[in-house]
Amino acid sequence: MTTPRLYLIAPHPLMARDVDACAHALEAGDVAALLLSGAVPVGEAGRDLLARAQAHNVAVLIADDPAEARRLGADGVHLAHGPGLAERYDGARAVLGSDAIVGVGVGETRHEAMVLGEKGADYLAFAALGGREGDRAARRARIAWWAELFEVPCVAWDVADIAEAVELARAGADFIALGAAFQAAAGGPVAALEAALRSAPRSQGRGKTDAPR
Repeated sequence: MTTPRLYLIAPHPLMARDVDACAHALEAGDVAALLLSGAVPVGEAGRDLLARAQAHNVAVLIADDPAEARRLGADGVHLAHGPGLAERYDGARAVLGSDAIVGVGVGETRHEAMVLGEKGADYLAFAALGGREGDRAARRARIAWWAELFEVPCVAWDVADIAEAVELARAGADFIALGAAFQAAAGGPVAALEAALRSAPRSQGRGKTDAPR
């Protein structure tokens, strides 16, 4: 049995004061990857955080901007779910090459997930596409289905709290992605989550991966 690793989503916009907080989170748990927003060119704070993360052997990804990822020397890109995802994947791979990480956020259809997995996505990110309990249950079911049948790692995206993270770990998530709100909560949430996940390892047989690829 293996324990999921953590995937941190940096605040946007990223301010200088956020860098130390994010860097502390990187040190507080078993973090595999960090996502920086690509909505605007990454500024000085983002470059500082990128360097500090890579110094800790954490893969740094840029959201939806392969050209910016290449310019910065990031490890890859995360493509959010949306129209033309398969074509955007092909474009990102053309820009970044086969060695970069290209992960994708997938929607509710299992067919889409299989298409992107077959294309060679390094991971698939499954989000609860609404805030209702039914949406969260649907995400758990998609993660359990994917983990049982496929080798491509799956990420439980933008997890709200420790209890949900443990549920998704038990369902088979390889990585738990934490948004800025989770990381900023009081009481050392990243370290607390790390401890909780160690007590509830996933039961599927896939080996633990070093980074979401």
